[in-house]
Amino acid sequence: MKKISSFSERWLKNAGVPDAKIADHLEFIQNRVLRYPPHFRLLRKVAGWFFERVGPLFLLGKMCRSVSLNDNDFENFLTRSYGSRFIWIRALFILIQVPLIESLTREKPLAPH
Repeated sequence: MKKISSFSERWLKNAGVPDAKIADHLEFIQNRVLRYPPHFRLLRKVAGWFFERVGPLFLLGKMCRSVSLNDNDFENFLTRSYGSRFIWIRALFILIQVPLIESLTREKPLAPH
């Protein structure tokens, strides 16, 4: 199973997912993202790169990857991401966060009528 991004793994750990179940959640997320239209899949890869590599520098002023942030800094990073004054940051954050939340709830898709 291929990792989506370190941000996803860090987010799941922060949400309280046990280490033994993270791979299962990442696989669920990957399968969920494969159902997105191609342009959304590409945009989600860009969002993963942004929140993994550039986000901490842009939002916190720290030159590091998001996976290496301590717990307080990571919480602050999440808060600044969804509360950013730039709408494109909020939109990318929603795009990357929705499959993560879906992996926690594991809601079954609606059956077609």
